[in-house]
Amino acid sequence: MDRETITKSAEEERNNGGGISRRDFLKTLGITGAGIAFFSAGSLKHLAQADSMGAFTVADLPNEKLIEMYTQMLKIRFFDCRYQDLKLEGKDAVSTMCPSPGEEAVGVGVIAALNLNGSKGDQVISTHRPDHHLIPLAGDLKKLMAEYFLKSTGYTGGYGNRMHIVAPEIGFLGSNGIVGAGWLLGAGAAYAIKVRGTKQVAVTFGGEGAATQYGFGSAMTQAAFHKLPWIAVVENNGYEYKIPSYKAMVDPAHEAANIAKGHGLPAYVVDGQDILAIYRVAKEAVERARAGEGTTLIHLNTYRYYDHHGPGPDPVIGRPYALGISYRSDRELFHWLNRDPIKLFKRTLIDWKILTDQQAGTIEDGVKAEVEEAIQFAREASYLPSKDGVKNVYKEGTVLARQFLS
Repeated sequence: MDRETITKSAEEERNNGGGISRRDFLKTLGITGAGIAFFSAGSLKHLAQADSMGAFTVADLPNEKLIEMYTQMLKIRFFDCRYQDLKLEGKDAVSTMCPSPGEEAVGVGVIAALNLNGSKGDQVISTHRPDHHLIPLAGDLKKLMAEYFLKSTGYTGGYGNRMHIVAPEIGFLGSNGIVGAGWLLGAGAAYAIKVRGTKQVAVTFGGEGAATQYGFGSAMTQAAFHKLPWIAVVENNGYEYKIPSYKAMVDPAHEAANIAKGHGLPAYVVDGQDILAIYRVAKEAVERARAGEGTTLIHLNTYRYYDHHGPGPDPVIGRPYALGISYRSDRELFHWLNRDPIKLFKRTLIDWKILTDQQAGTIEDGVKAEVEEAIQFAREASYLPSKDGVKNVYKEGTVLARQFLS
């Protein structure tokens, strides 16, 4: 069944004024067992109003939680964009960072479905693009900015930077610079949860390119065999570095879901710009994992506004996207900007009378001020002493860094 048919079915049901049971909805999609479900903004609009769906709908989200999710998306956007501006301004010695603008709904939507209870809650394994995963876990913007400034007050004291941030105290088991490694780490974390017998869930985020690495299939095999409490989230942002996904795989919009289906696992292909669609599917995946029913794959089709490493070949301070990139057209970018996840969610909250334009503007101003405070905090923080440069390199502990000795 194609997306148009699914959406039409949902619209007809709503127009008839009736609810729809979870069983009937899944039958409509044709997904019994390990099938692939396709969710779009249109079909999930109906689910948002279907109270009969119980805990598996966005109806279980109170207004305060929805506003919090919107605020988190703004934090990710303004943090990343402001950081790119700092690099262009050249006043601060900041490192290169792979930014997340365009993908905010991915991290916020999935993590909103988790139990956030510090180290005792659910666990998240990230990528080389970690901001939209760490910040929704109640991440501290000051500590994150300080980490990117390589300061001692950062999450790992300046040692980890974006590739190796670890914050287990908030359930963040780390970003990763090895493409595809997160699948194995996530499956391993889920196996540990199963051995301990807790009700935690592990979540791994990874790109569509990472889903072509050998570790993905291996993790899927073990996840299926052991029925691990694990959720694999594939962020298909259209590009593997500079290579369009359609030039690297047969069916980039569904490739990872097809692999999961081949392992007998349920898989969902979701509009990655629709945060409520993402939450709806993540919620079901989390409940399934907690009930001992095993792993779920969620394939999100999204987009990154910047170049892989930032502002691109024609950088402009204050512009939250990159133009003139050789491997994609500006037309393509503007098409995706019209489906910006923050704008879409803001419009929904206003339509539902949860926010007014003025209230949304107040939240935006508050987030911008918070980001500026984080920058000032990072600027004023101290660097590590030079003698500690190799403190975490050797298992013996602190050793002398001879190159720093006079």
